[in-house]
Amino acid sequence: MFWLLKRLLKYFLYVVSGIAVLTAGLVVYLIWFQSPFYFPKPTGKYAVGVKTYHWIDTKRKETLHDDPAYPHRELMVNIWFPAEGKLSEKPTTPYAPYLVEYFKENQKLVWILGLSRASYSYAKPCLKLSTDVSQFPVVIFSPGHRGMIDGNSAQCEELASHGYIIVGISHPYDNCIVQFPDGRIADGLKSIAKRRPIEQENLVENSALIWLFDTYFVLDQLEQLAFDKTSLFYQRFDQNRIGIFGHSIGGSTAIKSSCFDSRIKAAVNLDGALFGPKIKRKIDIPVMVMLAGNGVQMHERPWTQDEWKKFSIRSVEKEEMVKVGYLPAIKELSLSAQHDFITLVVKNTGHFDFCDLAFYKWTPLVLIILTMLDRSGLKLGLIDGFRATEIVNAYLVNFFDKYLKNKPSELLDGKSKRYEEVEEKQWR
Repeated sequence: MFWLLKRLLKYFLYVVSGIAVLTAGLVVYLIWFQSPFYFPKPTGKYAVGVKTYHWIDTKRKETLHDDPAYPHRELMVNIWFPAEGKLSEKPTTPYAPYLVEYFKENQKLVWILGLSRASYSYAKPCLKLSTDVSQFPVVIFSPGHRGMIDGNSAQCEELASHGYIIVGISHPYDNCIVQFPDGRIADGLKSIAKRRPIEQENLVENSALIWLFDTYFVLDQLEQLAFDKTSLFYQRFDQNRIGIFGHSIGGSTAIKSSCFDSRIKAAVNLDGALFGPKIKRKIDIPVMVMLAGNGVQMHERPWTQDEWKKFSIRSVEKEEMVKVGYLPAIKELSLSAQHDFITLVVKNTGHFDFCDLAFYKWTPLVLIILTMLDRSGLKLGLIDGFRATEIVNAYLVNFFDKYLKNKPSELLDGKSKRYEEVEEKQWR
């Protein structure tokens, strides 16, 4: 008996040692030996510059934290713009360094498994705004809940390369990580976790209203910036051609803000359910909604018991309440629209295929999440991440070209079958 226990112990130690060696090897590879990741090159003619602003709305109290030293709502804003010069063949700007550094210091495992590989995007600070035209149309960008201002850099860089000034809004304490110029970090993940037990189902609804006012404030700030003679953007915004797009709740913000602010002339929602104030008017500007195929399939059928458990649902009535903000709300808005309302479904996509996370399907962290937590593909679908981004970028450029620049679009007019993964959803 003792001989058998000794053999089993020896075998156990071999297994443990082997796992330790493999783990150490994986960590070493992930940190030191991975090749850099490069964002896809934008397809427009312009190089892309970026400038960051810190704006404080002194008319609004910050309600998502209770620090008396910083009583007002503060936003970080990125402005991507068409720049002088040409795009380099490979990007050289480190991607979201504040985010990488934060996780490296505070959540080492997340950093090792998901963010330790060096990533580079194209937008460069300190570039000059192109003088090709006197004014450029403006497109506001709003990221998703627990997303980040850089979370759709591929889309922002693509639009800027095609002659748009893109204004990305952070939503502190709801976005993942927001870093202010003095080094303070607004940790949205901790803030959401802290607020969730208190606000529960109203958490997102409460945030949706705050995000609307964030958008209005930024539009006001842009008007001031346009008249600041010391600004890079002095008299360079075309105030008559302003669009907006967003992902997830940012997509909801895009549609809702365009309903309540006449300065916005066109809006795009990337797979966002409609949260916040109910729209009681008919939308009278062009709108495009791009939906994840996997999400649409799930919302068009009755949910399973496992899905009820996942979403804390105990009745059919509750299931319908959870679903109502997605397809039913978009359908209602579409049928009452006074202008073009385009609804597209992209096959084999999940919710995060409409942002930069589409590129990160190869990371061990995301693979673990997909395997353990997201077998349904609601977060990331089977579509190649680069292909998903190409599709989203093409439709964004075509949409804003058509409705802000009055250019014809074979892609939107149904004359081009370039992307067989995309189907237009007919509500009528």
